[in-house]
Amino acid sequence: MNEINELIKKFTNTNADPSVEGKKPVILIIDEDASMKSSFQRTFDHKYHVITARNEAEGVSLLTPETQCVILEIKKNEMPGWAIFPELQEKCADVPIIFYACSQLEDERIQDIIKKYSPQGYARKGRDFTCLNSLIESSITNYKLSQAVTEIRQSLTADLEKTKAENFLLRREREHRYRFDQLKGNCEAFQRTLQLCKRASNSDITVLLEGETGTGKEIVARMIHMNSTRREKIFVAQNCAAIPDELLASELFGYKKGAFTGAYKDNKGLFEIADGGTLLLDEVGDMSATMQVNLLRALQEGEFKPLGGNEYKPFDVRIISATNKDLKHQVKIGLFREDLFFRLSAFPILLPPLRERKDDIPLLIRHIMAKSAKKFQNTIGKINPKAMLLLMEYSFPGNVRELENIIERAMAMADDGDRIEPHHLPRDIRHIDVLDGLLPEQSGTLKEMVTALEKTILLTTLKKKNWIKAQAAQELGLSRLGLRKKMQRYNITPG
Repeated sequence: MNEINELIKKFTNTNADPSVEGKKPVILIIDEDASMKSSFQRTFDHKYHVITARNEAEGVSLLTPETQCVILEIKKNEMPGWAIFPELQEKCADVPIIFYACSQLEDERIQDIIKKYSPQGYARKGRDFTCLNSLIESSITNYKLSQAVTEIRQSLTADLEKTKAENFLLRREREHRYRFDQLKGNCEAFQRTLQLCKRASNSDITVLLEGETGTGKEIVARMIHMNSTRREKIFVAQNCAAIPDELLASELFGYKKGAFTGAYKDNKGLFEIADGGTLLLDEVGDMSATMQVNLLRALQEGEFKPLGGNEYKPFDVRIISATNKDLKHQVKIGLFREDLFFRLSAFPILLPPLRERKDDIPLLIRHIMAKSAKKFQNTIGKINPKAMLLLMEYSFPGNVRELENIIERAMAMADDGDRIEPHHLPRDIRHIDVLDGLLPEQSGTLKEMVTALEKTILLTTLKKKNWIKAQAAQELGLSRLGLRKKMQRYNITPG
């Protein structure tokens, strides 16, 4: 807005310093009467830079881009001045032209000329320039305003094109960020989850995302939205944990002015803001019984009522819920409404914890390191096999979010060009007692060393459990089928 005001001020400053000729508005006077031209110059030279021409041809040649007003003599008998009017307009389409009519020209004839050519205005010739002066001032002011509007329009158009280009790049970046192939994991449980997410994105079905804290429920919700038909509309999220009912209701449904103390104006809720898009209800298992009733009513009827309002409003919003609680158990013990559970869990998706997909940890670490190196302009690209083993043995109560924080912190502590070492990891991870006697004496690629370590851990655990696979699988955090597949992969047999 300040730029627009400056442009208007620039083009409407008619009080330029008269001593600086270049800053005076330039007016061109086309009149063959030498005494009249002298009178013009004496009258207007203090506020305008006056250029005079003897005839129409000379006037056209003297016209410049700096000209802000043209005064054209309209004669009675000789070649009429208005004959060059089209040529003047062609050369300076926006410059105002004022007809200066001789006293012998009949009013009716003047009106015909004005009607045909539509000049900025006209005045009768004479020694009193009051009327002409007013015309010149208003014409130049209008011309400057027109120039200001043109420049503002051009500036706004350029800004709009720049914004469109930036939005296009941001949209492309966002679409890339939330592609399903950005979810890294090869284990069977994770691949099942990924397939369910892809199926969920192909419809408007209500989705319930279940999983421990840090498993990436909000990221998955955004991916489902970004790969759905609602991708062009808004995605909004609301954490339902530990929020008073009135505040949560106002966030979801909005409120009317005066609904409660501090409600000084109407305010839209997320159901209205997200119209046409997706609303994520995060930690929905922590919602109070009263809010569960309000939410159930809205979902059943497809409408909501703002706090303090009298009318219900329909909504078109896709609902995705997320929870780190076992909602079936919550229903069983009476903490969550069964009818609301069925409404929210039309398409349940369980995100497995990281301890159940330890095979994916090296893949996730490489992905996090590559992303963090680009984000923080860091050159750390390797990790000590001992550090990798420590990470694979850690239980990760914070799951993928905790792993990401650990790797970013380790990369920040390591010197550029070095690798992540065990001492770069948090203390509770460094103190895991698994390294003694397990680290193979070999070198090679990270994948080769991790593979050797994993085989060693499997053998050690199986021997410790006297080759009882059920007990070994439980200690390793694997299913019996998962352990059997790993034994086949590494050709591990009893004895």
